[in-house]
Amino acid sequence: MTTNDAGEMPWGFQFPADVEALRARVREFAHAEIAPVAAPNDAKEVFPIETLRKMARIGLLGVISPKALGGLGTSNVALGAAVEEIAKVDLSCAIICSMQNTLGNLLHGWGDGLRASVNRAEDIIGLATSEPDSGSDISQIRTTAVKDGDELVINGTKRHVSLVPGATVLAVSATMEVEPGRDATTLIKVEANRPGVSWEEIPEMGQRAHQLAEVYFRDVRVPISNVMGEEGQGMAMNFVRWNVSRAVSALISLGTATGALDLATEYAKKRVVFGKPIARFEAVQFPIVEQYTRIEAGRWLAYRALWGADNGIASAKEASMAKLYGARTAFEACDVALQTHGADGYTRELPLERMLRDVRGMYFSGGTPQIHSINIGREIFGKGYAPHRN
Repeated sequence: MTTNDAGEMPWGFQFPADVEALRARVREFAHAEIAPVAAPNDAKEVFPIETLRKMARIGLLGVISPKALGGLGTSNVALGAAVEEIAKVDLSCAIICSMQNTLGNLLHGWGDGLRASVNRAEDIIGLATSEPDSGSDISQIRTTAVKDGDELVINGTKRHVSLVPGATVLAVSATMEVEPGRDATTLIKVEANRPGVSWEEIPEMGQRAHQLAEVYFRDVRVPISNVMGEEGQGMAMNFVRWNVSRAVSALISLGTATGALDLATEYAKKRVVFGKPIARFEAVQFPIVEQYTRIEAGRWLAYRALWGADNGIASAKEASMAKLYGARTAFEACDVALQTHGADGYTRELPLERMLRDVRGMYFSGGTPQIHSINIGREIFGKGYAPHRN
C-alpha cells in the first residue's frame, strides 16, 4: 500500500503481510476477549472500559499512532482490517476503536502526551460536533469560544456526543474569533471533568455500550493552549479525518454484517427441514449469497478509499460512496441473517437482533445517506449543482 523504490504506487488486491498478520491477531483477540462481554454490555448499557484497556495492551487504540507513542505505527488500511474483525463480534467496540485512532490522529504534532495516554486507554476521546439545531450542517455551529486573557470561555450545547460519560476528553468544535471581524470553527480539547461541563445520557436503540449524550458547556474555561491545531482550522481538520473515518465506518458496518451472515451460514447448514439442511433450499441460500457478494463489493470500495488516504490520493468521493453503500448493505445483510434463523433470530438468545439494532445506527454515524449523496453528487456534477445550494 506504499510506494516502491521507483516512487510508483503498486496496485494489487492482496493485503500486505503485516496487515494480514494484524487481522489474524485481532480476530483471535476479538473472539476471546470481546465476544463474551458484548451481549452483557449491551443489555446493561455498560461502557466497555476494561475491554478497551485490553485492546490498548495490544496496540488497537493506536493502530495508526507512531510506535514512539505506544502505537503500532501502521496504515489506515491496517486500521480498517482491525475494526472489521472487531465488528464481527461487537460493533460498539469497533466504533470506539475507530474513534480513538482517528481522533487521536488529530493530535499529531500538538498533543503527543494525550495521544500516548489514549493509546494506553488512560484517556478516552469523545467527539462533540453536532448540535441540537445544526446536525449535518456544521457550518451553523453555535457553540462559542471567547478569548479571555490566556483562556477560552466556552458556551453551548452539543447533541449526540459519542462516548459520554465514558470519555475523559472531548474534541469540541466551537466558533471563535480568529481575527477581528472573522469567526471560524476551531477544535478545542476540553477535559470532561472541568467545571461547567455537564451532560444527560441519550438512550439508544442500538450501540448501547458505545454511549451517547447531550453535553452542556456553561462558562467552561480552558487554556488557549487547548486549541487543537491552528485557530479557525476546525472544519479542515474534521474533513481530513472524515475521509478516513467514513471508510472505516463502512468496514465496521460490513464487518458486523459478515459476522451475522457467518452465523446464518453455519445455522443453515445444520438446520434440517423436510429431510435436508435448509442451506440446500434456494430461498435460503441465494439471499445469503447475494449479501456476501454485496459486502465484498463494499469492502473493496472502502479499502480503496483507505489506500488512497495512505498514499496521498484524494478519496473523499470513494469514502462517501463506501459509507453510503456500506451502511445500507450491512442493514439488509443483518436482516437476511436474522430471517434465516426464523423466530429464534428475533430473540435475545442470539446476537442477531443486537447486530441489526447496532448496524441501523450506522446510517447516522459519520453523516447521513443524504449528506453522502450530496458529497458524491458534488464530485460527479460539480459544486454548482449541489442540491442544498440556492
